[in-house]
Amino acid sequence: MGEGSTSGTSASLVHQARWIVHPFPFIVHRSSFTIRATLWLGLLLVVTARAHAERLPIKVYTTADGLAQNAVNRIVRDSRGFLWFCTEDGLSRYDGYTFTNYGIEQGLPNARVRDLLETREGEYWVATGDGLCRFNPKGRPESGVRSLGSGVQNNKEQTPDTGHRTPDDLMFTVFYPGADMRTRSVMTLLQDRSGVIWCGTAKGLFRLDRSGDQIRLTPIDIGLPFQFPDGGWIYALCEDRHGTLWVGAASGLFRRWPDGHAECYNPGGPPMGVYHSLLEDRQGNLWVGTRGYGLLRLVADSGYGPSVVAGVYTPKNGLPSHWIWDTCKTSDGRLWIATNLGLCEFLPSGDARGYLFRAYPRIRGIGSYEILSLAEDKDGNLWMGTNATGVMKLARSGFMAFGETDGMLGIESIFENTNGELCLVGFIPGNRTGSVAEGIRIDETDPASFQAWRRLGRFDGQRFTWLRPNAPKRITEFFGQGWNQIALQDHTGEWWIIAYNVHTSEGELYRFPKISRFEHLKTISPKAVYTTKDGLPTADPYRLFEDSRGDIWISCIWPIESGLARWERATDKVYDMTRSEGLPSFRDHVPTSFREDRAGNLWIGFSRGVLARYRDGRFTTFTSDDGIPAGSIYDLHLDQAGRLRIASTTGGLARLDDPSAERPRFITTTTAQGLSSNIINCITEDRYGHLYVGTARGLDRLDPATGRITQFTSADGLITGEVWVSFRDRKGDLWFGGKGGLSRLSPQPDPPTSPTPILINGVRIAGSQHVISALGETTVSLPDLTADKNQLQIDFVGLSFAPGESLCYQYQLAGADREWSAPTDQRTVNYANLAPGRYRFLVRAINSDGVVSPTPATITFTILRPVWQRWWLIMLMAMLVGLVVWAFYRYRLAQALKLERVRTRIATDLHDDIGSSLSQVAILSEVVKQHPTVTQPKLVQMLTQIAEMARNLVDGMSDIVWSIDPRRDDLNNLSQRIGQFAFDVLDVKGISWELQSPPVAEPVKLTPEQRRHIYLIFKEAVNNIVRHANATAVLLTLNVSGRQLLAEISDNGRGFESGRLPTGSDRNRGGHGLRNMRARADQLGGQLRIDSAPGNGTRLTLMVPL
Repeated sequence: MGEGSTSGTSASLVHQARWIVHPFPFIVHRSSFTIRATLWLGLLLVVTARAHAERLPIKVYTTADGLAQNAVNRIVRDSRGFLWFCTEDGLSRYDGYTFTNYGIEQGLPNARVRDLLETREGEYWVATGDGLCRFNPKGRPESGVRSLGSGVQNNKEQTPDTGHRTPDDLMFTVFYPGADMRTRSVMTLLQDRSGVIWCGTAKGLFRLDRSGDQIRLTPIDIGLPFQFPDGGWIYALCEDRHGTLWVGAASGLFRRWPDGHAECYNPGGPPMGVYHSLLEDRQGNLWVGTRGYGLLRLVADSGYGPSVVAGVYTPKNGLPSHWIWDTCKTSDGRLWIATNLGLCEFLPSGDARGYLFRAYPRIRGIGSYEILSLAEDKDGNLWMGTNATGVMKLARSGFMAFGETDGMLGIESIFENTNGELCLVGFIPGNRTGSVAEGIRIDETDPASFQAWRRLGRFDGQRFTWLRPNAPKRITEFFGQGWNQIALQDHTGEWWIIAYNVHTSEGELYRFPKISRFEHLKTISPKAVYTTKDGLPTADPYRLFEDSRGDIWISCIWPIESGLARWERATDKVYDMTRSEGLPSFRDHVPTSFREDRAGNLWIGFSRGVLARYRDGRFTTFTSDDGIPAGSIYDLHLDQAGRLRIASTTGGLARLDDPSAERPRFITTTTAQGLSSNIINCITEDRYGHLYVGTARGLDRLDPATGRITQFTSADGLITGEVWVSFRDRKGDLWFGGKGGLSRLSPQPDPPTSPTPILINGVRIAGSQHVISALGETTVSLPDLTADKNQLQIDFVGLSFAPGESLCYQYQLAGADREWSAPTDQRTVNYANLAPGRYRFLVRAINSDGVVSPTPATITFTILRPVWQRWWLIMLMAMLVGLVVWAFYRYRLAQALKLERVRTRIATDLHDDIGSSLSQVAILSEVVKQHPTVTQPKLVQMLTQIAEMARNLVDGMSDIVWSIDPRRDDLNNLSQRIGQFAFDVLDVKGISWELQSPPVAEPVKLTPEQRRHIYLIFKEAVNNIVRHANATAVLLTLNVSGRQLLAEISDNGRGFESGRLPTGSDRNRGGHGLRNMRARADQLGGQLRIDSAPGNGTRLTLMVPL
């Protein structure tokens, strides 16, 4: 229904309109003749029968979708919301997305599954063709049979793969009621209000008794006639409100009271009747489904004796068959009946009988005649298990569809007549003169005869009637080139219908008088015919609309220029409005829709994004500059609040809150706000204020109060393809038409929104599956993971079966993420290369209303650090390093003590031996020099030199002894040594001096090298002062600042230019002394700075790190 052409002429629009109106060929090609002929013959039979043939909103699931097998014996909904399907080849569980299957490979003893029971304690029991199975959701799937006989408990079993394992490790543990094959065939299960589990088998009734860990199946006698071949078969169990147990068997209907008394009761026939299903409703009626005797309704009291038969229902009463497989009472109070000839609904009625049956045979959407089982999911949808074609879901409040099987191949207009009957314009098989619905015969051997023509139809609530209005032979087609507003019955009962001559491409507007029966349109002559001669702007009427004054507005289309006209009821004349002031150019724009607001203003939608308002006899035009979305306006709708809704073919849905405003403000909703498409064809509204928007991709429901948009498709029972037209009838039902046929929706109030439960249903750790309950878990605690197991895949699922529901999920990994993730429809998340640490994964489901799960599902886990990062290893390594450091320290300490002893010995030896010897040499030299025999001056001079040299050696030896003596390794001894030297040198020269050394609490330790180099630097500096400075005062300072020794020597001598310090080449200026001082400072890792100026003395600063 898109615009297609973008040319500026009306001719292109006409071509486009014709393509839209005739979007599919109705001539069947010979290559498909056989198939199509069969279909059309079927249509002929259906249409001529005029059957009430609505199709239910059915979705079918088969093995192609993952179902274990297509024969479904029983459907069970558990407390979590899962649906379980008991099939002929295993057990299937459905979560709304996928099927999970359990068969012999997973441990079932037999593939035939008849029933499943979830107890109030949370246990799951499975009835199979070869025993009763207890299902352990956390068990390990095993092939083969692990069986426990009745009353026999095996404590351990030897398995080839795992050794000794207890039965609790297995996914399925089998219990046999007895050795007989018929007793091992379990048919049905029930837990009564006291918690007792009952098992119906092919050979009698059994009770499951427990004694500690022991389980025994005890046979219970209720009087079954075992002498007959099938006398012990039990098909159904039911506990009534009185606490009595009802048993439906192949040999009759049995009732067992709590005291053990039992009776056989056969209200429906002979003693050997077969009873398939039992159901007690809220009113206390017991509904009994039989094989061959129809449906029974019993009313029983708590006493002994026969129950009152309140009703016996057979095909004579409207049932499709005598054979009833199952019954189900849904939460909305509807009673559904599964028969071997399809689905049936029991409805109360106001007639004399008080009830009626509505049957839904195969042609109404049911994929199989025989339905074996029924169940309702948590969202109110009805599920049906069939004998061969899988399982079907009937959506609650879903769409009823009508299409090819009802004889229609497309609906283009929907409206209501004055009697409240639905009227339609649709494509019906036939020829130019009539349709199969009117009795026209089709030659199945002539492919050219298989055509569809537009016909006017009526639906009276039970059947469709189609006809061709009476018109001359020149009229080859009706309803022109438009759709939607192409026919109407005005408030006086007169019919307005567009007629069209295909050969001349000219149309006429027919006005038929009021009629008593719809069928009279086939024969009654029109009251008037309007053409260009009567005032129509062009010869091709396109759209029709009746306003509140009873005037008819007529849109016309033509290859060159379209037009607009109004038939005025008061004058019975047609007025051409095309040239009215305020309207757009009709060469480029076609009037495509009409609507009147509460103030009586008429709104006209045009192609190419133009909207006009007719108020007080004047037109006002609004365009994209005013906020009108681009594209043609195919429909206009006035909602319950008086707001005007505008359907655009490219710009989405627009809203005008105040249609009476002088310059209205338009608000647009598009795909950005959640619409499925920006191509909007039609709009309608239900009685609860929800808007329904037909789009190119189906149908969207918009809740104006919340902005929530729900999308419906064919999966919900809607017709396939685009929705072209929509309408709400006076009963509140909504109707939608398109190429796929016709759909009806009976809207219901939105049920209370309930949060969606969320489950964790799978965890893979580094590619390996972690054991998770087969039923999913809300809280999972993983064991500590090693550092190489830091890759996780987490699967989760939210359980919802609501029509149109599309769940989103948000997750967060506490410990890595700060915020919830953006909503996504993905149900798996992967984490790779997680860092060591503690984590908590949370996930929640969000439904279409924005309601989140009340409690997120969580997984807690810890990824351990690598071994080399573990605390205990770090402590061990720290201790080892500490031991090594301690050992090294002890070794260094021992070496230092050893070295100190050596230094002490050397110093002592030097002082006591060599020092004393040198002193002796000096003394002896002086003695010899004083001897009378020594008279030669040269000899005296030599002895004097020897004595002087010996004394100098003693002084140097004293320095050496002091430098290596470990007892002198502190700043205090250094200070004393420097003071002694200054005294010896400066006092002799008459130079005043001062040594400043601040007291310290503890001795400052110095290495021998530090003491020696610092002392020699001071010594050299003092000698230079004596020889060169001509100073009269010297200040010596030693100070400790932090981890640094600061030594200063300053004098008041003549000074020198510090920038011209003596170089090493200037031997006469003592360059070696200064260079040696700098070298010693570098060896100490310190700095030596000399500050001097002529006439201002000299300051030498030494900084040494300690």
